[in-house]
Amino acid sequence: ESEEEALARQPLSVTTVDTTEAKRAAADLGEVLAQSPGMTVRRTGALGSGATIALHGLQGAQVRLFIDGTPIDAAGYVGDLSTVPVNVVDRIDIHKGVLPIHLATDALGGALDLVTRAPTPGVHGSASLQAGAFGTVRGSAAVSVRPSDTGWFVRAQAFGDHAQNDYFVDVEVPNELGRLEEARVRRFHDRYRAAGGRVVTGMYGDGFVRRAEVHLFGNVLDNQLQHAPVMLTPYGGVVQRASTVGGTGRCEGQTEKTHVEAVASYAQIVAGLDDTSDCFFNWFGECFLERDPPGELGDATQTRF
Repeated sequence: ESEEEALARQPLSVTTVDTTEAKRAAADLGEVLAQSPGMTVRRTGALGSGATIALHGLQGAQVRLFIDGTPIDAAGYVGDLSTVPVNVVDRIDIHKGVLPIHLATDALGGALDLVTRAPTPGVHGSASLQAGAFGTVRGSAAVSVRPSDTGWFVRAQAFGDHAQNDYFVDVEVPNELGRLEEARVRRFHDRYRAAGGRVVTGMYGDGFVRRAEVHLFGNVLDNQLQHAPVMLTPYGGVVQRASTVGGTGRCEGQTEKTHVEAVASYAQIVAGLDDTSDCFFNWFGECFLERDPPGELGDATQTRF
């Protein structure tokens, strides 16, 4: 039986979402989850602006995210669910209520487990390229090698995202007399860039050790900030940055009556804010006044990687 059929027989409240059609339609994980019963995906903007997931009204820390049973923040993806390319996910297991013991955690709302495809014998590869409005380009590629006469395998994945996010918004700007009036302007400082890669190697066996693998990963993120949560003051030099590197080791053992699974993970995440601009910007992207001291959010802040 398949993994989906075995999962359906367990005494758990779990829904399996296949991502095959989403890959063909160039949809992202947020769009896939939004079509599932009980799921709500709220976005604060375009690509890179973040997405909040709610499961039957519960969200935040009450809904945990995993990739192959490993917490998403320890699996090499910075940001949120929107940073994970749909091309590397085979299916999504939505656990509601009590979580299975292999996830080794508990959450009031439930959990989402992004399951990647196990390497099949032979050489396989896939690639996708998506282009859209407002300078949006998303690409991903994956290749796996597993000789048919051995249990050894290796898989490599890479992705890259870019979005200018220069769409129009309705704001209020001062006229020649200093009075506020409505205007339709383009966002000029909302670019989003992210890239990353992952290499997985290991082996399958017929004895007690059924599967052993090692993951090595690294990701970077660069996200410009256009304004505060309330669109009153535009920013022209605030940039959020994050990077992560690390690895995960996994080993699964199986006997007739016992199943053992051990996971060890290490991830180093560096996140910071670059805010050193010495200008006051208006909604037209113009520097109309010098700022002293620099820093659009307050005191000047800079984090270097």
